[in-house]
Amino acid sequence: MTLREREMLRRREEIISVAHELFVAQGFERVIVAEVARQVEFSRKTLYSHFKSKTDLMVVVVIRILYRLDKALMESLDSYGTWHQRFMTYGMLYLRFFQSNPGSFELINYFDVAVHNNPHKLSDDVLAELRRYRETTSPIVPRLLQGGIHAEEFREDLPIQLARDFFCKAISGVAHEYIIHPGGNENNYREELRMLLRAFTRPKS
Repeated sequence: MTLREREMLRRREEIISVAHELFVAQGFERVIVAEVARQVEFSRKTLYSHFKSKTDLMVVVVIRILYRLDKALMESLDSYGTWHQRFMTYGMLYLRFFQSNPGSFELINYFDVAVHNNPHKLSDDVLAELRRYRETTSPIVPRLLQGGIHAEEFREDLPIQLARDFFCKAISGVAHEYIIHPGGNENNYREELRMLLRAFTRPKS
């Protein structure tokens, strides 16, 4: 990597770091590109040479958040107990991560809209970074599901991808109240997780 390339990378990382702080502190909608440029002491032209839009920048910021989240959730695969208990560990790790990063949780909603509803508005560079993330991260929920099936804790007819999508959507909805409105009864959260997992649990013979 040349000196110029290293400098370009350093500038890009600085933009991402500052944008992350602003998006989390103020909310994505309230932040303007000019404010990001001002805080990193770059011109808007320089910032746009790295990211073609605020949405591009937000997607890259959230990808970085998701890498950190995945790293935190990996602990559930290594935890002791049944696969049902490992799923409960996953649920608690998910809650703890976003309780300490509530602004990140809200930011992910904008990410979902950009990635699923308007991918045509994202630059090729950002789409490539999104593909790299998807290709390099460990499929934690599918591995938990497969472990539970092999251990005969979960139904053997579970469609893994559909069950994974259901769980990820459901846990986001269940955790929302406890992240955005801290101080709720976490015993209720645990019970709601158990209710979710009943959809996977193998009926007792």
